[in-house]
Amino acid sequence: MTGLPSHKILIIDSESVELEELSRLLKEQRHRIDRLDSLEEAVQFLQKERVDVLLFEPRLSDDRGKRFIDQLRRTYAEPPIAVIVLTEEADHDRRIELLELDIDDLLLKPFHPREAMTRIEVLLGRMRPLVLEESGQGDGLSGSLTEMGVADLIQTVIIANKSAIIHLQHKTETARIEVHKGEVCGIHSYDQSAAIEALLNLLAWEEGRFSIEFRNEVGKPKLGSEERARIALILRAVEQLHETMGEPFSLQTKYVANSTNFSGALSSAERSMLLLFLEPSSIRRALTLSTLEADQALQCIDSLIRKGLLLKTEEHRRAEEEKLVFNPVSAGAILGAKQQYSRIFSLFRQGAPLISKGESPSGLYNRPRLTKAELMLIRQKFV
Repeated sequence: MTGLPSHKILIIDSESVELEELSRLLKEQRHRIDRLDSLEEAVQFLQKERVDVLLFEPRLSDDRGKRFIDQLRRTYAEPPIAVIVLTEEADHDRRIELLELDIDDLLLKPFHPREAMTRIEVLLGRMRPLVLEESGQGDGLSGSLTEMGVADLIQTVIIANKSAIIHLQHKTETARIEVHKGEVCGIHSYDQSAAIEALLNLLAWEEGRFSIEFRNEVGKPKLGSEERARIALILRAVEQLHETMGEPFSLQTKYVANSTNFSGALSSAERSMLLLFLEPSSIRRALTLSTLEADQALQCIDSLIRKGLLLKTEEHRRAEEEKLVFNPVSAGAILGAKQQYSRIFSLFRQGAPLISKGESPSGLYNRPRLTKAELMLIRQKFV
């Protein structure tokens, strides 16, 4: 396996002969191994580190293991973390309970270390990223849409006044957004939707991967001047809504009308928008149902949120609270970003090469990783 990229593997378990041998075998294959004793330690570790495979033994007597896996799946959906559960359970029904925890594999203890290593290698092979269609020109960055949204990426490239192609992947769907000198000039959607509709669909992607490919130019504009102007208005409305909502931001966030909290006058547009939230609805759904232009609809939603007439549903509030366990923009992450983001910022500022000569930038993971904390700092520099 010499020459192939190493992976990070986290093992949560007490000491055992099998795990000692498994760790040794994996290290021989150039993988990095970290071992911890408890889920509490793992939570702290995963706030700072990203792993590819996780091995641990959950207790069926409580639901901590299930909640831990659920949080992993929500926080690291794309690319996913492969979860392998270790167990000494002999009872068939109890093993089925473990398999129903949304895991990738089950290892019965005692296990043969070489068999376990083979299973891990098979899972890693399945996880290797798809290569998006790229020209192979220019320098770039990559990262996860779980950490930062499509709107964040577009706005950062615009604020930096750069030319770039933003490649996006969500499950099996791919798309790309072309930006020329700080203006969106092309949107190529997986379903061939019209530009405005395609943009709204992409802004709703909460999971997936991105790759930013910086260019000197991206060719002639694929969109007319009217479409480009409308897209600019939508992005400005999204930015304003983003500031109002705070983190996390998504067009998939569900809101419900709170008509008891306001006695002032509403515009006809605000009233029509409020009616769309009498039952819990996502922002994306409201944009589809509204007769207003998308930017005007977003401005109405922003106004209603500011007036306290739209509230996040309890379901979304709970989901956000649970996500805080693995907060990707913790104080530690921001501090670390301040110490190491200068190389990435130099690319936004000057277009300085980040890829070594002769190195192919064709895959998502061949590009330097961009974290949410680094992106926030870059935005602060340019604004």
